[in-house]
Amino acid sequence: HYFDNNYEEVKSVLLLFNIEQYLRNIPGVRFPFKAFKKTKWTIEHVHAQNADDIKTVAEILAWIDDVQNIYDELVERKEELEKDKNKNQEEITLLEEKIETFTNSIKEQLDKIAEQAKEKKGEAEIPKELCQKMKEIIPFTQEFMEAHKLGNLALLDGPTNSGLGKKPFPQKRDYILEVDKKTWGNNSDGQQRPYIPPATINVFLKYYTKDVEQYKFWVIKTGVII
Repeated sequence: HYFDNNYEEVKSVLLLFNIEQYLRNIPGVRFPFKAFKKTKWTIEHVHAQNADDIKTVAEILAWIDDVQNIYDELVERKEELEKDKNKNQEEITLLEEKIETFTNSIKEQLDKIAEQAKEKKGEAEIPKELCQKMKEIIPFTQEFMEAHKLGNLALLDGPTNSGLGKKPFPQKRDYILEVDKKTWGNNSDGQQRPYIPPATINVFLKYYTKDVEQYKFWVIKTGVII
């Protein structure tokens, strides 16, 4: 798909978006191209994307909770829209399609994985059979969660991205904010401090969402982050 085949182009789009943040929101301050050029940049998926990203049974259960939460939010949003006298039928239709995708292509497999994972919760490694089931369902959950769309992508330096590990969304946000508290430059031990692009910080703060409904997890509904 587009993300895999156009990785550098996606990075360029994200860079351009960050430059635009300076032009619009920080008048008179130039984008720090010098800092940017010295850094090895990666693309962070705000929400987990691959089965390979999940290393323990506990992480499987946390990931399942995230997917289920997204489904619950979609259903709740659809119900709210249907009660509205000026309801947006186009958005309702899109929500219905996503809900149907979950029901027909994901739910049954997800329930089986959850049941097996709970039985294996105390094991250090993921059983091969469970790992295989995860790999089979991931393509469907990626599409459902729009994992590879720009709304789920952000620029991060390599070390900060590695530091995020497999953390859920709230912990990722807190980690990035903690890193950003440091002023870019050099530490006393000579180590360079990371530079976090403004759009990346804004994404994790849900700055681009007009009406933020919750901060506990990351949901993309018909192109809108809630």
